Amino acid sequence: MASEHTAKAFDGDLQELTRLVAEMGGLAERMITESVDALVRRDVALGNRVVAADAEIDRLQHIIEERAVLTIARRQPMAVDLREIVGAMRVATDLERIGDLAKNIGKRVGQLEQQLVAQSAEAEFLGKRAAELEARVADQSRVLVEREYENDRLKSELESTRLTMSDLRSEIAETGGRHRETLQSFTSEKDLMQKELDLANAERTKLQGEVAAMK
Repeated sequence: MASEHTAKAFDGDLQELTRLVAEMGGLAERMITESVDALVRRDVALGNRVVAADAEIDRLQHIIEERAVLTIARRQPMAVDLREIVGAMRVATDLERIGDLAKNIGKRVGQLEQQLVAQSAEAEFLGKRAAELEARVADQSRVLVEREYENDRLKSELESTRLTMSDLRSEIAETGGRHRETLQSFTSEKDLMQKELDLANAERTKLQGEVAAMK
């Protein structure tokens, strides 16, 4: 009877260990699934829940190890029974590591979100700087266009002034030519009048001589 009771108690301990390992496995599976979903969707709240769930994984592993050690100490199992208990402990250790990996992924979601926020702020700042530079380039282009227009206007005025000076020189030359022609004409008339005056004087001298001879 004692042996049968011991066997039933041992079976109960194994069933409890199996139940705890199964519960721990289901939690680890859910943590992995949710951590990947949080990473894909950038869901920080879900990532934080995954991180918080790691405490439950650690608690279950601690319970499984305690129950396993207590079962070994009480029941002193041999061969297959001992391997089952040790196997449960190893599986619990592996599941705890899986939980840690899921927790790290959950933490990474928050870190990535912070980086994205920082990058968004930097991108916004760079966008504003680009807009400012674009505005400055537009202003400088406008100033250059205005200067080019002013240069064209000055060139046009200078060309107009050159044409005016050319016309003035032409007019001066033309006026000078007319003055020279007038002067030449005046000189010719003066010479002609001088000749006529000389002839008149000669004629008068001749008449005076004839009058003197008649006396």
